[in-house]
Order: sequence, then structure tokens, then C-alpha cells
Amino acid sequence: MKLPARLFIASLLILAAITPARAVPPLITDDADTVDPGQWQLNTGWLFAHTASEQLFTFPVNLVTGLNSRGEVGVTIGYQGRDGSGISPEKRDASGVTDLFLETKWHLYQAADEKFNVSGRFDVKLPTASRSQGLGTGNVDTDVVFIATRSWGATEIDWNLGYIAVDPARGSARDDRWFFGQALRQKLSDRWTFISETFAIVPNTGSGGSSNFHLNAGAQFTVRENLIISALVGSAAGHHSPDLTSFVGMTVVF
Repeated sequence: MKLPARLFIASLLILAAITPARAVPPLITDDADTVDPGQWQLNTGWLFAHTASEQLFTFPVNLVTGLNSRGEVGVTIGYQGRDGSGISPEKRDASGVTDLFLETKWHLYQAADEKFNVSGRFDVKLPTASRSQGLGTGNVDTDVVFIATRSWGATEIDWNLGYIAVDPARGSARDDRWFFGQALRQKLSDRWTFISETFAIVPNTGSGGSSNFHLNAGAQFTVRENLIISALVGSAAGHHSPDLTSFVGMTVVF
């Protein structure tokens, strides 16, 4: 069954707020760092998206812990809702639990000066969201992402190349997607950091839907060493893509 574009977008918007990285949430484009061993990180917030036919909100809760100096694991679940005018009446207004995401990330390479790092991430989406209400697809999806991060003083740039397998048990790559992302993180002071990204979601085949191109920008404010507040706004181009997204959230390390 072909994955509806709006459901695919909703899944990505959830991931935008849960990427398990030390200081990257709410960017979708990940960085190569991992949570320190024995440390826990909580990422949460409120995400809103508006398209031509519906409004989506998501309240995700993501918990990540460092396993050792090279790897981390995380889990994400949350609550979501939709108010739509251009869809069927039984699915027009719906809310409920999101899909469950299981995530892991591992260092693959680190330069001697620690200014260039490469990692790999593997995620599994389990279908806990309601398919009948149009909040999920009922499929198990997976993705693999290769991540590179380069630092120049107060400036950090991240590059992502990912492949999203939609319902891989079906044995068809028709609806699979590619992910290309680049993020910029510029430290402005001890407390403020400017964050931005541009990324593209590209279908693996001509029958897999249209491409979407996204641009997000915002800021992070370090309240104290273990607490960061983030805000992000963005837009996108492409069929069924959101014309406005916004996110306000926090990252707590303990």
C-alpha cells in the first residue's frame, strides 16, 4: 500500500523534535555526537504544522542514554492530533498516541583533533498510532543515516545521507525515500546558539510520490549546563508539504 504523503510528513515532523543528539533538537538533520556514557537525555516539546488541508500538532517525548564512549540508544513516543478540512469526515479530527520509535547511533570515525566525526544511525518505527484514524500507516518502517560533523571554532556543520525503508517486510522499495540534509549551528555567546537546516526528502522511484524540500531556522538558549530551550520555524516546498512548521521545546540532561 502506498504511503500517503501527509502521513509521511507527520512522521518526519515527529522526528524533527526527537533526534537523539547532544544539542541538536529540534533539527531533523542529526550531528555525529552521542550522549555521554551513563548519562540520560530527555527531549520534549510542542510541534505544530500547517498544510493546505490540515493542521497537525505533536507532543513527543524522547529519552536517550549513552551506552559507552561510542554509542547511544533511545526511545520516543508521544501524543498527536489533526484538524483537517480536505480529508474524509471520519479522519478529519483525530488525536491519539504516536508511533513508537527505537533509535541507536554509533561513532564510526573521529579525527585526532575531534573536529571531524562520522557516525551511523539506525531507527525502527513500530506502528502504535491508529491507522483507522489516519494517524499512522500500520507499517513497520526503518531508516539508516550516515552523519558527518565538522567544527570550526564556534561553527559546526552537519551533513546527513539517509535511506528510509517503508514497510520493508513487503519486499518492495517502491515507496522508499532518500534523505539529504545539511545543518548549521553557530554559537553566538555562552548562552545563545543559532541553528538552521535545509533538507530534502526524495522518493526512491518515480511511483513513490513527489520530492519535498524543507528549510528551518531558530535558536537555542542554554538556561544552565543541563537545560536547553529551543525554538524553530520553517517551511517547505513540494506536494502536500507543510507551508509552516513551528516548534518550542527543551532538552534536559541528567
